[in-house]
Amino acid sequence: MKDGIPDSRPDLIFPHRQEWQQYKRYQDNVLGIGAARRKWAEENGISEDEWNDLTFESLSNNYFAPTIVLLALHESATTYSHFDLGSFSTNFLLAAEEKGYSTIVAASIVFFADRIREIINIPDDIKLVVGIGIGYADEDHPLNQPEAPRNSPEEFTRFFD
Repeated sequence: MKDGIPDSRPDLIFPHRQEWQQYKRYQDNVLGIGAARRKWAEENGISEDEWNDLTFESLSNNYFAPTIVLLALHESATTYSHFDLGSFSTNFLLAAEEKGYSTIVAASIVFFADRIREIINIPDDIKLVVGIGIGYADEDHPLNQPEAPRNSPEEFTRFFD
């Protein structure tokens, strides 16, 4: 437990910061996004402590989304079931966008799977994979301002004739 927050117990294993060097692309993405956000905050007069407080508050409140959708699979699900769930989530996000909602896909929503399971009575054989926050984005909130670096499609896609 740190600062009154219990240790997370997600159903799926997430790379810990100390393991990021094993996952170069993951490390590059996470560190790149963090650097872009810190740069934006600095340029806009937001101190590191203020930024950390904003981030903690947002994470602690599921990104202030009024509705959370939990995506889960039975423990017997195959690897391909995770692919299917990803396809479902993509369609879900597009449908929400079409209806005028903003969404955020966040593994952090299910970091405390044991507690979620207890609160809403999810059986132990159902494993929480990811959460999706749904609502209306506050475009003026500081956490919504930074642009995250993105790889161009050419960097990760190959087309064959």
